[in-house]
Amino acid sequence: MIASGALALAVEIRDTKDLESIDLTGLNSTRRGVRVSFNEGLHTLLLPTLEDAGGDVRIDFNAKLRSVRSPRLASVAGELQVNLNAELAELDLAALR
Repeated sequence: MIASGALALAVEIRDTKDLESIDLTGLNSTRRGVRVSFNEGLHTLLLPTLEDAGGDVRIDFNAKLRSVRSPRLASVAGELQVNLNAELAELDLAALR
């Protein structure tokens, strides 16, 4: 968990083998974006408080990823890419228009 209201320059989580869940509750915004890629065992990605990404949001090449929840994400300054996650069944980006 991240301190409530936290601002990160960028979040990058990649090339892990045993990480099954990522919970970034408390992260409200980033200046440069978010990248979650090449995580072999990842099943769940939670970004429940993220509202603004100042750069790209890329979630890709996570073979076992089943669920991505970022219901408050309303603004992405760069590109949004969610691809090559073969088992993805749930993608919650409810606030994004």
